[in-house]
Amino acid sequence: MRENNYTPPVSKLLTYGNPRKFKGWPTYANLGITAADIPELIRMATDERLFESDDDAPDEIWAPVHAWRALGQLNAAEAIVPLTDIFWYADEEDDWVVHEMPVVFGMIGPEAIPYLEAYAELREHGIEPRMVAISCINMIGEKHPDARDTCVAALTRLLENFMENPPEMNGSVIWGLIDLRATEALPVIREAYGHDRVDFIVAGDIEDVEIEMGVREKRETEASYPGILDQYPGLADKLSQVTGKKKKIGRNEPCPCGSGKKYKKCCLGKREF
Repeated sequence: MRENNYTPPVSKLLTYGNPRKFKGWPTYANLGITAADIPELIRMATDERLFESDDDAPDEIWAPVHAWRALGQLNAAEAIVPLTDIFWYADEEDDWVVHEMPVVFGMIGPEAIPYLEAYAELREHGIEPRMVAISCINMIGEKHPDARDTCVAALTRLLENFMENPPEMNGSVIWGLIDLRATEALPVIREAYGHDRVDFIVAGDIEDVEIEMGVREKRETEASYPGILDQYPGLADKLSQVTGKKKKIGRNEPCPCGSGKKYKKCCLGKREF
């Protein structure tokens, strides 16, 4: 077991174990955790040693998950920047970071929006971590209706850089705008599609987007998904079954091409840009 110097009540999270054993998120206040423990929780949530597997201390590897959940429940704005520093674990196939950071930031709230936008702007952070930041902005807009316009503005600004963004990132931004019913962003969305800078499998083509936005009743052209269908002819039949419906595919779901791999390790990364 690693030596640690965490103090109670945060130290209890070192033995809390696999989060899957709980029905939903535990209420961490029941452990005596309060706002006074935020610095200690931040230290635990970002402790790289705890992210490493250790057969001698299997419960410890789950401590960061419990710590960032607790920070979300405490609406800890102090944790915004430190938590963005662990987005890079999304590149290491850490599904917990991918799926839970948006929930945590949705709890923290609108104060995080400018930090998330700034993070997503930087190409050096990598595609997966930037897409986590985008998902966080989207979640804040969903959970905080009064911040919806601010989130839409941030996502729109990110999409305005569509020529520099990877197509799958543009698709992720567009999906967030669809979720927020941001019809005001349609001009830049259409421009991104017009320059062939959107990965169609994330949000479909422009007609799909307009249908989802409620500004188009039905398709006027046959659905076509260039590039991806050229590589995987069998995908056409599968996509045709959901034409006019949401086609969002989670980056960690099985790839629809039938390869058996996760989407993010298959078709998502194979479109040229």
